[in-house]
Amino acid sequence: KAFEKGEYRDVYIKKAIHFCEVNWIKDELVKIGINAKVVSFVAFENTFSKAEIKSEKLKVLTYIPSNRAEFYGIESLKRLANNFPKIDFSIAGYDKSENEALPSNIKSLGWVDDMNQEFNQHHVCLRFPEHDGLSIFILESLARGKKVLYKYSFDFCNHCPDEVALHEQLKLIENEFLENSYIDNPEGAEFIKKNYSAEKVYGTIVKELKTITNGG
Repeated sequence: KAFEKGEYRDVYIKKAIHFCEVNWIKDELVKIGINAKVVSFVAFENTFSKAEIKSEKLKVLTYIPSNRAEFYGIESLKRLANNFPKIDFSIAGYDKSENEALPSNIKSLGWVDDMNQEFNQHHVCLRFPEHDGLSIFILESLARGKKVLYKYSFDFCNHCPDEVALHEQLKLIENEFLENSYIDNPEGAEFIKKNYSAEKVYGTIVKELKTITNGG
């Protein structure tokens, strides 16, 4: 918006070295004259414990803050829940208002102090905002070997660019669950372990900074 209004300093575009986390942000930045290099910022050790989920129903976890509910996809979630009445949905960060009517298969958790417990009780993680960078919620979900429904195309996630795809992808996961009573995403966990360790991420950042300071 600042670029469209001309409310920016050109020196910050032309005289700076730009990094971003994912290709879709890189593509968006090109439109305002910023050529950024994709470099990961977030690192963590993949030491999450896995717990057996004792539920005969498929359970989906998402995060929607109450103060930005529409931006984070609350209405899309309601339609999804209505379309999949046999699946349970939980919303971390969301406090249902007194007069708000949620589908009966959606549970609002409010603020959650221990997300590990919630991750361990759900099979699938969902993120469907209007716009996003690379969400830590996505990385943590993959690290735990969860199936992930994501609005953006990212490794080992089910890509859901619109609501039609969202419903289709969840249906595929539901069918897999009904056939096996178990779903997992070990490839996603291995991807995080390989690419988002502290050694990998911080080592790359240091390398890039040294290249800049050495005039590369």
